[in-house]
Amino acid sequence: EAKNCMKALIIDDEFNVRYVIRHLGQWKQHGITDVLEAANGEEAKKIIEKQNPEIIFTDIKMPGISGIEIMEWLNSIDYSGKVIFITGFDDYSFMRKAIQFNSFDYLLKPIEADPFNNTLSAAIESWQSEKEERQNKETGVLEEVKRFRMNQVVTQACLGEPFEESEVASFLPLADEYDVTLISFYHMHHSEPYIQLLADELFNQDWGNAFALQHDQNLCLVISTPKYWLA
Repeated sequence: EAKNCMKALIIDDEFNVRYVIRHLGQWKQHGITDVLEAANGEEAKKIIEKQNPEIIFTDIKMPGISGIEIMEWLNSIDYSGKVIFITGFDDYSFMRKAIQFNSFDYLLKPIEADPFNNTLSAAIESWQSEKEERQNKETGVLEEVKRFRMNQVVTQACLGEPFEESEVASFLPLADEYDVTLISFYHMHHSEPYIQLLADELFNQDWGNAFALQHDQNLCLVISTPKYWLA
């Protein structure tokens, strides 16, 4: 879905360069719906803050704020998109700086269609895979928080403290009754990965769930639908 509404920004003080890039780019083919333009760094900052484009093409040498300075600023705000430098001269010291600031790639003027679209395609692919990575990380953290909460609630119930029945029910498959099994990982360090594997298996099979009891690292409580999991 996100791939179909991506934005690109072209930053260059020369109108004709922006014009050429806008017309050479196979934007739609790559899922880019908005192609934005800025004639200088100040304008670019405002657009980036408001629109947050996924791909940025920027000239290195411009009056006022240079492309390198834009890159420094993007780094300071943890920009997660891809930056491609455009330069009219093969200047090694500029390129060294560009690489140092994690730019994705650079293109030399005059801009040609094939190298431009190849770079665009590679930048989008890289952005997509990093986005998936970020989402997986976030999902992982959420799962950990949820798991901790589940273990906490079930431990409270075992210790005779008040707990929400509906909350415990939300961790389990629907059933009229459940079997409860207490497992002791006697004299075992780090039983958590095993409890986690058991919990995942029970949950995936729709048989129940396993909870690490927090007042005793060696105890695991399994709540399951009758007859299945022990067999």
